[in-house]
Amino acid sequence: MTTMVDIGTQGFTRTQRVDSASRLDRVLDAKTRTIGVDKGALAGQMAEKSMQLSADKSRDTAYDQMANYFDNKMLLLEQEKRNIQREINKDHVNHWQTVQPIHTRREWDLNDPDYKKKDYPARVGDDDPRLGVSAAQCFTGEDLSAGHRKKLQLMQQKSWCDQQNHEKSEKKRKEAADEAAYEALRRAQLDHQDAVANAEMDARRAHTKQTAVDNMCLANQKAHKAAADKHAENHANHTEQYNTFNSAFMTEHGITAQSVMSDTRKRMDHYKGMNAEEAGNVREFQAMQRDELAMKRQNEKAEQQAYDQYTENVRRQLCQTASQIEQFRQEQRKAVTEELQAQGAEKAARDTHLNKTLYTNVPKPDYFAQFGTNHR
Repeated sequence: MTTMVDIGTQGFTRTQRVDSASRLDRVLDAKTRTIGVDKGALAGQMAEKSMQLSADKSRDTAYDQMANYFDNKMLLLEQEKRNIQREINKDHVNHWQTVQPIHTRREWDLNDPDYKKKDYPARVGDDDPRLGVSAAQCFTGEDLSAGHRKKLQLMQQKSWCDQQNHEKSEKKRKEAADEAAYEALRRAQLDHQDAVANAEMDARRAHTKQTAVDNMCLANQKAHKAAADKHAENHANHTEQYNTFNSAFMTEHGITAQSVMSDTRKRMDHYKGMNAEEAGNVREFQAMQRDELAMKRQNEKAEQQAYDQYTENVRRQLCQTASQIEQFRQEQRKAVTEELQAQGAEKAARDTHLNKTLYTNVPKPDYFAQFGTNHR
């Protein structure tokens, strides 16, 4: 086991002690010495790292679960707090409505909409105890002419009543006159409506008679027009039949396809097909194309045969070259074999000379016993 010690702040470590026995075991172990890696230590490190990762993962999972639990708990507490606050608010409102109504408040007299209806008048009478000197409501010697004033008031009231009766009578008279005038106007309007209705009936009868006369004229005109149209249609049908049987366009005459710009050009909008001469020219041109195609295929066949002959010659030449190369390789292998045999014979003779003549010293057991006794 190797102990590593930190040397000051220089940033490096130094081996303080070495276990000679363990190092000797590692030196004598051919597998460890050849590979140079302690698989057991690596496996232990990997297992330790896996355990550490598992522990970290378990810790993170536990932390997440705990955080989720406290989060849910806080949400429940927050909801409970809101419910409690809502109940408290409801209790406050109920208390205000039952124990502290609005009319029990000290400022209700300022907010009461019926305050003026409930308030007393400024002066109830001459003996009102609320009236003082500063109220300016009751003075010495006041209301001495109350009887005379009351008499005058009654006279004034009677005068108002008489005036109202006169106005009402005048209003009834005017209404009767207006009713009579309206009745006269209504009768005059009814008479006028009767006269207008009779005149309208007479005009309608006259219009009906005139309409019948006009319809008769229109019927005669329509009959004459139908006869003229039928005559024109028969004439157009005869003209169409004549043009159909004698028209160059309808009979598809070849002259209609000839262009006025050139004798060799055709009008595609009037072209109806080739004549016998043009069809013969086309057949001759097609026969010439078939002959050219047969000649082309014959030439291609000859070229293919020549190419096949060339490739066959190349193949034969390549086969001959491959045979020569194989023969050369066999000769080379034979020469190498003979050379190896000669070298083997030479080595056997040299080994015999070295073992039997030159190296005759036999090592003693002490020579072999010294190996493996020290890590050096």
